[in-house]
Amino acid sequence: MEIAYRNGYPTQWLEDNGLKLEPNTHSQSFPDFTADIGGVKYDMEVKCWNYENPPAFDISNFDGFYREIFNNPAKLYAKYLIFAYKPTTHGFVIENIYLKNLWDITGKGGKYPVGLQVKQGRPFAIRPIPFHRSPKRAFGSIEEFVRAIFETRKIFELTGATEPNLWLKTVLEAISR
Repeated sequence: MEIAYRNGYPTQWLEDNGLKLEPNTHSQSFPDFTADIGGVKYDMEVKCWNYENPPAFDISNFDGFYREIFNNPAKLYAKYLIFAYKPTTHGFVIENIYLKNLWDITGKGGKYPVGLQVKQGRPFAIRPIPFHRSPKRAFGSIEEFVRAIFETRKIFELTGATEPNLWLKTVLEAISR
C-alpha cells in the first residue's frame, strides 16, 4: 500500500476517513494540526499510547494550560486524535483510533479534581483517565472539566497566576457564548 504524504505527514487514510489535517508550522506549540472535519475547522492534538496499559500521555502542562485557557478559552474545544497501539515482534499495530473532546478523555484523578501528574509537590501535567475502558469516569461536559481545573488551582496556588475565582468566571462566560 502506498501512503500519500503532505509536508512530511501521511494523509491518505485520514482524508479517506473525512479528516483533512494541516500541520502547525511551529512544531512544539499548540495545536499539532488544524483539522477540517465536515467543513468545520478545529485545533487538533495527536496522542498515542500502548493499548496494553492505561493511557499516560501528557495532555498539557497544568500551569501553562491554566494561563493559556484564561487568555484563549477557545482552546478548550480542540479535538484529540488518539491512536491506541499494541507492540508486536516487528513494530506495532493500531488497535483503535479515537476522536475525542478534552472532557471526554479527562476525569477526576485519584487525589485531585482532575487527573494530574504531580512532581515535587507541584502540578506538572494534566493526564487522561482510561477513557477507552471507563467512559463514565470522564467529565460529562466542558463546564465540569473547567470547574475541576479551578478546584485543582485552589489546591496548588501559584504566585502571579490569575486569581481562581476570576479565572473561573472569565472562562465560564467565554464558553457560554
